[in-house]
Amino acid sequence: MQQKVSKIKLGLTTKEEIESLFGKEHTTEKFTWGYNLSDSAFGVSQSPRNGWSGLFPITVTTVHTNTRALITVTFTDHQTVSTLHVKRFFNTPFVNDYFFLAPDPALNSAENVGDSRVSGFDKSAGKSVLEDGSNNGQIVVEFKQPILHVRSINPYDRLSNAYRVFVKRETEFIETISASTVGNFASD
Repeated sequence: MQQKVSKIKLGLTTKEEIESLFGKEHTTEKFTWGYNLSDSAFGVSQSPRNGWSGLFPITVTTVHTNTRALITVTFTDHQTVSTLHVKRFFNTPFVNDYFFLAPDPALNSAENVGDSRVSGFDKSAGKSVLEDGSNNGQIVVEFKQPILHVRSINPYDRLSNAYRVFVKRETEFIETISASTVGNFASD
């Protein structure tokens, strides 16, 4: 998966290239495609035919058993990639990457997105680090024009409250950025 993701270049990679990397099986919204990369197993299902309760036709199918990653790609009107979200669910810490092409220049640091928990900002590198109260979880915001890269590092067990609190904070943060950038891509 990492090799495929590394081939994606914001503003250059096309829908056709995304489809050749990840396949045709994806969810589709207006400008967005989503891929659920998961472990799978063979499954058997039965379905009654016309309400008859005798023998049922048996269908062998593939069943998703464990989500490993969710990849969401947003496209411009010109069919090139404008945002890329990669959420990984296989190892602790859970690391998610979000890339935004040419976001609003006002979003060049975490302070401008409205998060007051910035623990460090290296202006020369264009990097902010947001930490949760225990200093274990981090959201790193890096702006290298024309790309804004956000990496979240969630070290908590997936069943813990701390994990859910971190995910909620991360989601709110990403939604704030997304809301500020969506209009920019639909008209490019």
